[in-house]
Amino acid sequence: HKINLQTGKFILHQFEGLHKLWDTPKVSATPSTRRNIKDLCDIMHVKIDDVSAATLTVELADLPQQINLFLEMLRPFGIVEIARTGLIAVQKGAASMN
Repeated sequence: HKINLQTGKFILHQFEGLHKLWDTPKVSATPSTRRNIKDLCDIMHVKIDDVSAATLTVELADLPQQINLFLEMLRPFGIVEIARTGLIAVQKGAASMN
């Protein structure tokens, strides 16, 4: 197989995703802080998964440094809990990585 510049870029792009972590923090959200948290999520491209009267649960997949930065910005609001995965990879198609 020939590997050209485009193929190399594609392969590198595929491996970039393997360095991401998935975090799902739940943060306290009062009526007065909800807008600020939503604005922060918009700026950081973070998805809001769940909304309750007292909390917002968000989902983000990014490099550890970006996740830690986002969590530091959330801390003043009060982080209730966090679920975090490690590095993950799954083979596409019918084949498996075994």
